[in-house]
Amino acid sequence: MEQEQKMENCSNCGILLAENKIDLHEAYCIRNCIKCDLCGQFFSKDVMETHIEEDHQNGNQINDQQNIQKIEHQQNQVQLNNKQNEQQEESKVNIQQQQQQNQFQR
Repeated sequence: MEQEQKMENCSNCGILLAENKIDLHEAYCIRNCIKCDLCGQFFSKDVMETHIEEDHQNGNQINDQQNIQKIEHQQNQVQLNNKQNEQQEESKVNIQQQQQQNQFQR
């Protein structure tokens, strides 16, 4: 019967690790990793500057991409709603015209 391994979160980065590996990870993580103030992700200290330049200043960050996708989705939704409204108005006009034609034919 397998025994479930206890898990613990790193006090620095929050990653969930096996309890028997947490001490070694935390010792490394606290010395070498820092949290990005812009996106909240953890990076090695030596790549943080590159991360800021490449991911945030150029709009490549996942959150930035998600925001762009959200805006595009909202724009598409507005266009779709406008098209549906136009179609409904056209349908109303067609129904009214048919009703008028039916009245004249009587």
